[in-house]
Amino acid sequence: MPSAASSPRIAVVVTTAGRARPVERLLASLAAQTRAPSAVVVADQGMSREARDVIEEYAERLPVRVVEVTGGVSVARNAALRALGVLRGGQRTSGLGLLETLLSGTDGRAQAEGAHGGVLTRPSPPGTDASADVVVFCGERAVYGDDTLERAAAAFAGDADVVCGGDGPVTQRTVWARAGAACFYGTGFLRDADGFDERLGGGGSTPWQSGAEADLLLRALRGRRVVRHEAGIDVREPADKADPARERHLARGAGRVYQRHYRGFDGFRAIVVPLGAAVGYAARRRWPDARRHLHRGVGHFEGLTGVLLPRPRIGD
Repeated sequence: MPSAASSPRIAVVVTTAGRARPVERLLASLAAQTRAPSAVVVADQGMSREARDVIEEYAERLPVRVVEVTGGVSVARNAALRALGVLRGGQRTSGLGLLETLLSGTDGRAQAEGAHGGVLTRPSPPGTDASADVVVFCGERAVYGDDTLERAAAAFAGDADVVCGGDGPVTQRTVWARAGAACFYGTGFLRDADGFDERLGGGGSTPWQSGAEADLLLRALRGRRVVRHEAGIDVREPADKADPARERHLARGAGRVYQRHYRGFDGFRAIVVPLGAAVGYAARRRWPDARRHLHRGVGHFEGLTGVLLPRPRIGD
């Protein structure tokens, strides 16, 4: 739980491929907050010159620092957590100039299976030097309502370890809809969890191209951490363009998370339900929907079993 529950410092970690316009919208929404962030760490995975110019402009209004890192979203987020002092190891930024770049020193190689998959219940060590008590993670297309950080800070009062927005409480079944830019994590939990599992998530070196945040939330739930729901948290993050084969890539990671955290029947259902939907859509000649659900069912099978079928190409 946050170490300063009455007035927690909230840091924002942004993963970006460096498109200027979405980055500008996001930073503008952070600059307009009724409660200013304690830090904004931009995990740069290949920014354009235009995006860097935008960040330099907003560094005059926000405590921005930049982490240059390759290896996928989870690697980038862990590098940002090291920059904030939440995780140990790696390099750290010192005083913030107009734009400060930190090399993460990680190559993004997959870790041995089981390194981050357990249930975490041990308490956080006392006396840390992290520059935040709460961290929220988002992509460059997220936009935050003006009082989002203020509402999240209020929700952490007491014993919360995680606070999520959305339309209802976070449970094992709703975690897939809740994981995202509206979830705020106490640094104590993040430290105990050792951050994100770098074998999961987009851009990584494994086939499991999603599921890192769902995995983190499920570890909080299984470890009996306090996960609170705050309906007033306002975050808008447009969904990616629908692509049938992309569903396969994402479903592989989801299947891997099912394999770790769910019982046999739930895994079986994760395969059968989308395959049944694919048959139904095919019967109505709705071929794009049929292909999308087929890829989802097959991807879940691959993640659950570890048996990889021929790799689909995005755009197929």
